[in-house]
Amino acid sequence: MAVQAAWETTVTNTPPELVDAHVEDEWSLAQTLRHLVLATDAWLRRAIMGMEQPFHEIGLIFTGAAEMGFDMSIFRTDVPALEEILEVRAERQQMVTDFLAGATPELLVEERNNPWGGGDWHPTVGDCVRVILEEEWAHLRYIRRDLALLA
Repeated sequence: MAVQAAWETTVTNTPPELVDAHVEDEWSLAQTLRHLVLATDAWLRRAIMGMEQPFHEIGLIFTGAAEMGFDMSIFRTDVPALEEILEVRAERQQMVTDFLAGATPELLVEERNNPWGGGDWHPTVGDCVRVILEEEWAHLRYIRRDLALLA
């Protein structure tokens, strides 16, 4: 996938001293990768696959999740090493690739529950895939913008 290649280039070309650097209140590259693990877990593993507890402990959830009643005890409080983040991230990217390889038009129109609960919205499997891809591209734009400012 093009988005995976774009991320690979960004990660490979980021100097080690910038991996944890950030602009103002924005996430660093390492934090962004952790958030993308969480996004895949929410939309693929929870929404599409229906896993009750789909989240990897290194995932980084959005600000305000605790106030919304989300169980934050799932996540580690220490900062994982980049190698661990990249390993989990690669696993999640492969899960998306494998899922898409077997997705049928019939599957993509099936409805699922909102992974964040509540509400009347029941996204289709296709909607869930779009959210994953939108997260990937949007966060890639943000981190490339921030890395350019930091360089």
